[in-house]
Amino acid sequence: MIEAARSFGYRVFYGDASRLDLLRTAGAASAKVLVVAVDDVAQSLAIVDLAHAHFPQLQIVARARDVTHWNQLRDRGVMRVEREMFESSLRSARSVLELMGHGAHEARQSAMRFRQHNLELFEKMHPHYKDRAKLIAVVKQGRRQLEEQMAQEREQRAQQRPPGWDS
Repeated sequence: MIEAARSFGYRVFYGDASRLDLLRTAGAASAKVLVVAVDDVAQSLAIVDLAHAHFPQLQIVARARDVTHWNQLRDRGVMRVEREMFESSLRSARSVLELMGHGAHEARQSAMRFRQHNLELFEKMHPHYKDRAKLIAVVKQGRRQLEEQMAQEREQRAQQRPPGWDS
């Protein structure tokens, strides 16, 4: 893969990005953005810590393996964190809704509302993720809000259907 990228003219560096010398060689001192998308959580956090310590100008975009990793990245001030499976799960949910008879636009809107709700819930959960009781309370409240929102939307859709729609 490295050679293929190089054959297209890309400057590619291969090695352990948790090593300061590699980051320097790759140009981190003059870079604007560092993307951290390694599979190993500990290595990901080590790269973020190293970048913060030696290259404070870098904006970091990171991929999180799971909720715990997401919280650890946020604790380190990484604000642009993408959850590894989240977006593909939303696309799958849209497909399921369409297969169940929802229109493409309606399925997309439902997925986007869920996405927004989930992102907001993560922000509310973050300050409490080390306190299990508070975290559970925030999650339960968020679930109730989502259930209420979905019930209201179902009711609105039912009211908008012409008579005999379901016959």
